[in-house]
This record gives sequence, C-alpha cells and structure tokens, in this order.
Amino acid sequence: MRSHRQLGPPGGHLNSENSDENRRYHESLGNLTPADVYFRRSAAIIERRNDIKKQTIQNRRLRHMQISA
Repeated sequence: MRSHRQLGPPGGHLNSENSDENRRYHESLGNLTPADVYFRRSAAIIERRNDIKKQTIQNRRLRHMQISA
C-alpha cells in the first residue's frame, strides 16, 4: 500500500493530500519541492537563491556603510 507522501500515486491520479505534499517545500530535499527534484530544477533554483543571497548581503553592507558614514 502506498503512502500519500510518495511521488506518483497509482494510476497517475493526484488526490488533494498528495498534491499538497508535492507542492510543499521539504527541508530534507534542500527546501525544494519533490517536483523540483524530480524534474531536475534543483540546481537552477539553488543557484538563483545563492545569487539573491549575495545581492542581499551586498545591499545590506552598502546600506550599513551609508548609515555609518
């Protein structure tokens, strides 16, 4: 018997419990959805997150320097 937490339910039909589980971010998957991992979008998503993180840190440093000056 399959658990509602597994990808790909029998017959390919998604019930509401399963689709909710597939749309949710999973910490064990690097805060990605199972669909992101399955369709191999994880590298692009992680790269985009890292770019945003770098930009955010840079903006904070600039703001801090402006306030301190």
